[in-house]
Amino acid sequence: MLSDDERRGLYQDKQSFVSSSFCFLTDLIIVGIFLKWRVLTKDVVFIRMLTNKVSSAVAFVF
Repeated sequence: MLSDDERRGLYQDKQSFVSSSFCFLTDLIIVGIFLKWRVLTKDVVFIRMLTNKVSSAVAFVF
């Protein structure tokens, strides 16, 4: 059997591991959301440019 001190040390190691992995996961989620948002905003800008070009081309034709 483990002594109380050893058990406490193991528990603290487990706690620190859980908290560090949780921080890592939240960082990953934040970075993922940020990258997705960047891609979406780029797509929106690209689509807006495309619609502007198309509308100006249509206006030029008619």
